[in-house]
Amino acid sequence: MSDVRWWRRYGDYPPGRHNLPHMGAVLSEYRQRRGYSRAEVAQALEVKQQTVSYWEATMYLADPERRILLARLLQIPPALLGLAWEQVVFVSREGEPGASYERLAEVVSLEGYYHFEDLFVLANQLQYAGQLRWLAERMPRWLGKLRQKVKEAPASERDAWLWLQGLYLHMTAWLASHQPEAAQTRSALNLTLELLGLARELDDPTLTGLAFFHLAHRHLEVGDRTSAGAAAWEGLRWVKRVGPALGGQSIPAGGDGAGAGRRGGRAAVERLAGGGAPAGGASGRRRRGQLAIEAEPGGGAS
Repeated sequence: MSDVRWWRRYGDYPPGRHNLPHMGAVLSEYRQRRGYSRAEVAQALEVKQQTVSYWEATMYLADPERRILLARLLQIPPALLGLAWEQVVFVSREGEPGASYERLAEVVSLEGYYHFEDLFVLANQLQYAGQLRWLAERMPRWLGKLRQKVKEAPASERDAWLWLQGLYLHMTAWLASHQPEAAQTRSALNLTLELLGLARELDDPTLTGLAFFHLAHRHLEVGDRTSAGAAAWEGLRWVKRVGPALGGQSIPAGGDGAGAGRRGGRAAVERLAGGGAPAGGASGRRRRGQLAIEAEPGGGAS
């Protein structure tokens, strides 16, 4: 058996059972990180202090309900206790996110790179669950925190952080474009341009393709089908560099063509362009209703 410890991204814990870290070590560290004493944890969970000491010395806690309670109380990433996000996060019968959903998301957003990555997965699940308005209110705030993390990242990790920021820009732009307010339309444009600039900085075909598909939709919103078609065909050109599908399963299908394969991407482009490929790209002259591609100062939501 290999000695690869996947949990090192969270901390250097000793191994436990079932390819999990030593749960007692995890509990002890997160209890201290949150500033709780054993007595306070015992009081909160209505157990004896000796029980908490026993948990922190135990390699594996068999009771999943106990692990769920501890993960919620100490704000522990569920994977460290052998749990899934869905087990820790509460969603009501009506499908509305509960208080613990919001709290858990906020806790995760304060952590490091892998926590931002987990938060993006969580946001993607909310998107598919149809919680768009709830998500649209929070993604700009999470993106703002991520921008600050990118600024603080060491040079050796900058590209990885920028890639993650690109995914956040992609989802935030898509959410903004699906809100009715005029300010959100402008925000979607600024976020699209920020994504395009970031993609060019990284020279990343996946993010560049996504950016051009977003740009095509921004042109369509002002009725400029010529420029929309040109942007869509440019996006398809980048899709072909990535392979059969743009971004695989790691990127949400935010807009038309964003998660499509070559055949689906071509169909989406033809819908945007209204037929065949552009002969010479978009016209250099701005017609009435044509998009002014100029980002406002500060670009996007913060």
